[in-house]
Amino acid sequence: MTVRKIKIDDDDILRKAIDKLYEEQCQIVIAKWSLEMAKRAIDTVGINDKDFPEIANGFKINEMWQDGHARMHDVRQAGFGIHKIAREQSDVKTKDCI
Repeated sequence: MTVRKIKIDDDDILRKAIDKLYEEQCQIVIAKWSLEMAKRAIDTVGINDKDFPEIANGFKINEMWQDGHARMHDVRQAGFGIHKIAREQSDVKTKDCI
């Protein structure tokens, strides 16, 4: 099972299923799935990726990489941009999020 890098409540059964898929699928299939999950997550919390150029760029670069039109360097740079805005956000905790 993959090592947890952040402290969160986790579902071991789901994590094992995802780990199995990760082992069996190619990187592009995993990238497509991950991109869909990311889009669903930001939609669920009400974030418009158009308000964050780094997020929109990350989606675009990921899709370009899947089609063979972006280098891994481009993917990493897009990831750094998304990570930067994530670090800049305040840690808001409510009873619904805990």
